[in-house]
Amino acid sequence: MTPRTILVAVVALTLAAGTAFFVQGWLTKQREALYASLPQAKEETVGPKVLIARKALPAGVILTSAHLEWKEWPEDGVSKSYIVQGKGKTTDKSLHGSVLRRVIGAGEPITEDRVVKSGERGFLAAVLTQGMRAVSVPVTATSGISGFVFPGDRIDLILAHKIQSGEGANRKLNYASETLLTDVRVLAVDQKTGTKDGTAAVAKTATLEVTAAQAEIVAVSVTLGEVSLSLRSLRREDLIAGDVTEDHDRPAARGKTITRDRDVSRLIRRLGGAAQERVVHVVRGNKAEELKLKGIN
Repeated sequence: MTPRTILVAVVALTLAAGTAFFVQGWLTKQREALYASLPQAKEETVGPKVLIARKALPAGVILTSAHLEWKEWPEDGVSKSYIVQGKGKTTDKSLHGSVLRRVIGAGEPITEDRVVKSGERGFLAAVLTQGMRAVSVPVTATSGISGFVFPGDRIDLILAHKIQSGEGANRKLNYASETLLTDVRVLAVDQKTGTKDGTAAVAKTATLEVTAAQAEIVAVSVTLGEVSLSLRSLRREDLIAGDVTEDHDRPAARGKTITRDRDVSRLIRRLGGAAQERVVHVVRGNKAEELKLKGIN
């Protein structure tokens, strides 16, 4: 191979390499220009979480964890009235036991102006179902189930009382109990509409939700004898069957059962009567006494 041939080959290779380098650079610039002209996808930003209703809630419902949840919300759509996770003192747990003032739709943000917290003014009126009344009854450790009745529970109201008949030596004293009302909603125990730790505490009064006519029944019952609360199970056949009516919308009903002393004591039933009270007048000198003796007919 002559020197001239070698020189031509070297020049050709150099020109080819330079052309390839130039083309590659041109293609790179064209590719970058094409990418720059395309619309760029915006990075998704995670918005704050606001407290919303899991389902549609009626006015007067007592809020629990089953009613509330946190949901991401567009930042530009967050109102100052919304309850935002990590901001402020209000949380989902702090609203447990609170009551809705107005109806709220499923997925709608919870706002503080729609909620009445336990202990706040107007709480009891907000808890009451429309058309219902609140009435209080005295309870003891025994009649109040040792403090194991809490706001939101359902109870039956039972009256135990004495019935006197006859006069003088024929005076009879009978004992009886009757279920006055069934499925009554408990609104408050003493002045508490909720419990912080769920511990039992013996109360002196229980506030119940009843109709206007039932309120009159309760008012008379406390003058006749001792009223007791009978706690009902939280498990309900109507919920199992698919009836999703809110718990506070279910009104109390009038009781139908009566139990007499002779139904309880076999001795009284065997002897054919109830306990009888006899009055004996005793005179000692110028003093007269009246002794009441209780016996059996």
